[in-house]
Amino acid sequence: MILTIPENQKNNGFPQSILNRVSMLKNLNLPNIVGLQAVMETEDAVFLVYEHFHTSLRKHLANPEFLNIPNWKKMGNPCYKAPELLMGSTNYSTAIDIWSMECIFAEMLRLELLLLGTPTEETWPGVSSICNYIEAFNPPIVPKDLAAEFPELEPDGLDLLSKMLRLCPNSRISADQALEHPYLRILTTHDD
Repeated sequence: MILTIPENQKNNGFPQSILNRVSMLKNLNLPNIVGLQAVMETEDAVFLVYEHFHTSLRKHLANPEFLNIPNWKKMGNPCYKAPELLMGSTNYSTAIDIWSMECIFAEMLRLELLLLGTPTEETWPGVSSICNYIEAFNPPIVPKDLAAEFPELEPDGLDLLSKMLRLCPNSRISADQALEHPYLRILTTHDD
């Protein structure tokens, strides 16, 4: 896949967001992230060349039968799926994306997967009524102490992690709230 950044978006050189993306992708070598193969620049545009990905969702999104595709429920890495999806809930929101983003963030910090524990009625009211609750958490997963797991992460980073990785989707931080969080505020204050 090739991402093209037209000249009119370059604005006195590369946009900072593109430089950040290139820097991060050049340093990452993880099996679940599409790798950046090359960066090419011409007078008219900048091209980011990614490794080949075997399919595109774009053609499926226009199809009203999209949700009837047999493998739809198997898409995505289960390690990044929110607990409510793993348990078969059909009542979910954008909180599933917050969970996935933070799982990836935690993996980038630790360079390994992070599991947080088994939900209970105390930590997630109504969880035991979700259809796959018993099967999803048998045997139970032991919770981890984020401060012990990320000893070098500053307090604001730990706070953001804890707010994004709440088992109960209604208690997770929203994307807007996350962008206003002190840990990410530095990313949203530069001029692109």
